[in-house]
Amino acid sequence: MGNINNEKKIMHMNYNEIIDKLNIDLSKETKLNNWMINKRMVKNTSINAAVIFCELKNRRDYILSIDNVFYDYWFEFGQEEMQEKTNLTPYEQRKAIGQLVEKNIIQVKKIGVPARNHFFINDNEIIKNYF
Repeated sequence: MGNINNEKKIMHMNYNEIIDKLNIDLSKETKLNNWMINKRMVKNTSINAAVIFCELKNRRDYILSIDNVFYDYWFEFGQEEMQEKTNLTPYEQRKAIGQLVEKNIIQVKKIGVPARNHFFINDNEIIKNYF
């Protein structure tokens, strides 16, 4: 009998009350599991480039949240991990990254042995052209 009463209470809760009960940080969950893609970026590059950009920005934002670094920060993002997060093949990644570099949205340099891509996001260019 107790379970039926709890189910009825849950059915009458609104969305915010349910989220509060579950202790979910909705903004964090949304950021980890969704992409917010800029339509102008898609039009000027490609859907794959916009997806790569979203993952790069999420990576940079994560690093900034745990380290006291500045926005003019180069960060590493491995090809295998990017494939896992975007489901884009290495060829699709290279093509999309090339489009982002061509539009001066990001810069890429190889660092280390073995060489790994490090990225820099050009915030001024993004603000100027896409917002």
